[in-house]
This record gives sequence, C-alpha cells and structure tokens, in this order.
Amino acid sequence: MVLHVEYDRKTGQLLSATLPLGLTVEQLIFIKENLPITIDELEYIWKSRYRMFNYKTVEEDLSFNNFWNKYNYKVGNKARAEKLWEKLSDKDRVEVFIGVLKYDRYLSEHPGLGKAHATTFLNQRRWENEY
Repeated sequence: MVLHVEYDRKTGQLLSATLPLGLTVEQLIFIKENLPITIDELEYIWKSRYRMFNYKTVEEDLSFNNFWNKYNYKVGNKARAEKLWEKLSDKDRVEVFIGVLKYDRYLSEHPGLGKAHATTFLNQRRWENEY
C-alpha cells in the first residue's frame, strides 16, 4: 500500500494526502485517526511507533535540468536523455533522484567503475538496481 502525503516545507503542515483505491473502512478510519499533521509528527510516529513503514523526503523539482545537475556527469547526448526523462512518470522521476544518490554512493565505494551516461542510466532503468 502506498500512501502519498505532501507537506509544506516551510511550515511543516500537511497539504494533501492521496490514498490508494480499495481501502477498507477500517483502514480509512485508521489513516484518518493516525495521519500526522506535521513533518515532526510524521518522523516521530514513523521512527517510534510504526517501524514497518518507510517514508522518504523527495525532491520537489522533478525537472530534467535538476536531474541533469544532480546526476552530474555531463557526457553523452543531453537531448536524448531529456526525451527519455519526459517519458517517465512523476513517481519514476522521484525514484530516479533516490536512485542517483544510491548509485553515486555505490560508485564511490567501487572506485574502478565508471559512471554510466545519463541516457544509459535512464534507458536501462538503473535506478531500480540494488546498489
């Protein structure tokens, strides 16, 4: 089950919550009664009471230029990489940003490996690899 919540980064207040389809009445009541109102509450609840849940702080700017800068390997065909980026869903784009961090950490731990061109990283969906 994926529950998407959005918080205002300045105030920490809950802005929206998107629930998956098919939830039971009991699940909806649980979410209504337990959904954190602020980011601080979210972190406290997730860390102390519900360790089986994961949450991620995600990149707000899902633009190609932000990806290009974060990927930080400006070699290869930028226009082709941008076309591949435009085909991705917002969910995939968020996962790409998380995957880039893991990939960079993996490469730093394995200095003999070279970084893939952005087009290769996107085309082969390398952010889904287990780094």
